[in-house]
Amino acid sequence: MLPFFLYLLAGAITGAHLLLFAATGTPLNSLQLVSLAGSLCLIVAGYLSLFRPDAAAKLALLASLAMWCFYSPAIAKAVEARIHKKKAELSLTTGLSCGLLVMVPKIEASPGETTARECAPNTSFMFPATAGPEPE
Repeated sequence: MLPFFLYLLAGAITGAHLLLFAATGTPLNSLQLVSLAGSLCLIVAGYLSLFRPDAAAKLALLASLAMWCFYSPAIAKAVEARIHKKKAELSLTTGLSCGLLVMVPKIEASPGETTARECAPNTSFMFPATAGPEPE
């Protein structure tokens, strides 16, 4: 009974997270669709675990690997951003100044300040088709 709840909960949460991208109007990537299929397979594995636990475990493994094809690049970029956090320290005041710099990209930043380019989120690894030219 425990695998049923674990598979069902994990599939529902990751599926809802992926559907949130579509609800906000973000263009979908093929990796998101593969990961969404993995979430659905994880929900099916939850129901299957009640009757055939071995088959459900194999399906859950395949579903988890499918979901990782979307989440692993996101985790890698988050770790990379955290490592380079010293370059552009994120605090409340820096976040506010980043917002102003993004609104007015022609402002010249003095040495030690963050620029709009450093503060803008980089989502090109998830959505390469929508990645436009980098701001100057």
